[in-house]
Parts: sequence; C-alpha cells; structure tokens
Amino acid sequence: VGPIIRHNRGFIDKFIGDAIMALFPYSPDDAIRAAVQMQSEIRLYNEKRVRSGYQPIKVGVGIHTGNLILGILGEHERLEGTVISDAVNLASRIEGVTKMFGAEIVISADSFIEADQNLGYDYRLLDRVAIKGKSESVYVVEVLNGYEDEKRDALIAKKFEYTVALEAFRRQEFEEAKEGFLDILNTVPQ
Repeated sequence: VGPIIRHNRGFIDKFIGDAIMALFPYSPDDAIRAAVQMQSEIRLYNEKRVRSGYQPIKVGVGIHTGNLILGILGEHERLEGTVISDAVNLASRIEGVTKMFGAEIVISADSFIEADQNLGYDYRLLDRVAIKGKSESVYVVEVLNGYEDEKRDALIAKKFEYTVALEAFRRQEFEEAKEGFLDILNTVPQ
C-alpha cells in the first residue's frame, strides 16, 4: 500500500504492529482516494492468497481531518520523527470503529464535510459513536466504494432503508429498527 499512499500525495509516518499511520497533508480527498485504492489492491492480493490456500486478510481504514504537530521526539539516546495531536488519536479510534461495524473505510464527519463531493464516491452515515478519550460522541461515515461492486451496489440500494432503521434506533423504537436492519441483512448478508 506504500505506493498507493505516495501516489495520492501522502506519506507513511510509521508502522505500528500490523497498522500503518499515513498522513495526507493537502486534502482529505487524497486520503479517501488512497483508502479506496488500497481496498481494491487488497482484494487482488486476497485472490492470490486464496489460490495459494491462505485465508484472506481484512483491512480497516480510519480517516480523520485535523491539525497536528510534526516533529522529533525523544532524548539524545533515542530520537524519533512522529506526529502528535488529538486528530491522530481520533483517526486511530475511527479505524477501530471499522471492526465494530464490519466496515472497510470509515471517516469522521469532519473529513466528510471537508471532502470534495465531486470525488464521485458513495457514502452512508453509520452512526454517532462514543470514542475513548472524547467527552462527546463523533459522527462517522462509511465510504462504500471500498467494497467490491456487488456489495457496494447492494449497500447503495439499501441506503435509505438503513437511514430509516438508524433513525428508529435513535428514537429508541427498537422493534422498528430491528425489522429494518434485519431486512437489510437478509438482502445484503455479507
């Protein structure tokens, strides 16, 4: 995924275990575009893995937009270039939200608002979620273009129904919400 990040005007700040922290200094559009391309590349990679008898891998991408400080931290025996900010922490927490929703690409509402609507991507509001370390919950949006065409098209077709079920859930009309979500799940089981 390194070349995809660089091609979209980003750079890798660091590798953290099985995660990559990348920064896109010019626009959230670059990060969103890179995330969609990464998911496409990972699908191709997974086809090779399956042909070789290995399990496919899943990758969740979290994106948030905000200010940060880029610099060198440490002391004379150990220095490291890195970034620090609340925005970086929130992006990491949003990546964790991908697991909760079974989503591939999740962005903050801030990133959604700043993104160019002419990117041509399809989105859906996932929900408002509590984020560890934040006093207020954060709205998160799913980028549907990270999925293979069949799943993306099915999710787009059910976007209105999802919104209706989500609103019922927020009103605490749980039976109505459950019916709506089950209808979607029956249509789009994956």
